[in-house]
Amino acid sequence: MASARPRDRVFTLLEPVSELHFALLGTIRAGGVAGPLFSGFGAEAVAERLRDSGARVLVTNARHLHKARQARPARRTWSSSSSWAKPT
Repeated sequence: MASARPRDRVFTLLEPVSELHFALLGTIRAGGVAGPLFSGFGAEAVAERLRDSGARVLVTNARHLHKARQARPARRTWSSSSSWAKPT
């Protein structure tokens, strides 16, 4: 998570699979604050939670990328289906 700094809020919008666990552990190891979001939330609910939390980064996958793009409150959105080094 190159763009996350210590104490940054990093949220995940993923199903409970290995990607979620890697994102949460990576965030914690980098000193960030990890916040998992329920993957069943709609775009409006995702936007509200990210806006209220002050999230800096959102980690998601192709399945939920449309919700992230509609919300756009996070400064960076990372999709696990693309390169981790390339923000979407």
